[in-house]
Amino acid sequence: AGSYCQGGTEKRECPALSTGPKRAHSIDHCICDKGYYGTNPRECKRCPLNSYCPGGSAVNTCPQRAEAPIGSHVCTCRKGYYGSNPFHCQTCRRNYYCMGANLVIR
Repeated sequence: AGSYCQGGTEKRECPALSTGPKRAHSIDHCICDKGYYGTNPRECKRCPLNSYCPGGSAVNTCPQRAEAPIGSHVCTCRKGYYGSNPFHCQTCRRNYYCMGANLVIR
């Protein structure tokens, strides 16, 4: 977890599952960690299945050919597809087996 300083000599930790940027001076500057989301840093929730949460309040659905486990901040291509960019997953070619992500086996 990050921290924030209200001034003086006291440094305070951001709540669990959240972090604060440099020079944060209020708990309001703390945001949920990657893989979590929420508008209140005291109530960060794990990112849902097949979604990615870059941190803060955003919850984004993975593209159609991609997937993500609970608590993820990235999506990867589903089995049967391949590619390093989950927004451009390609269908596995004939005579190949695609294990998801960027793994292709002949």
